[in-house]
Amino acid sequence: MDRLLSRVYPIVYTAALSLRGGSPVTFAEALLEGGARLIQLRHKEHFSRAMFETAKQIRDLCRQARCALV
Repeated sequence: MDRLLSRVYPIVYTAALSLRGGSPVTFAEALLEGGARLIQLRHKEHFSRAMFETAKQIRDLCRQARCALV
């Protein structure tokens, strides 16, 4: 059955989430709960200490779920 479904490449895009008041960590959690095996974190703004901490949280979630993080 899985072979019939196309692969999805989900992107946690912080700018789009920011416009909608969304949390990158919460969005990544939802993707992982949905079965994502690969997630890209895209952040094109200044990479602040807070963003670094967010990236580390997402990294840890991905490690727990055995999901690759780009």
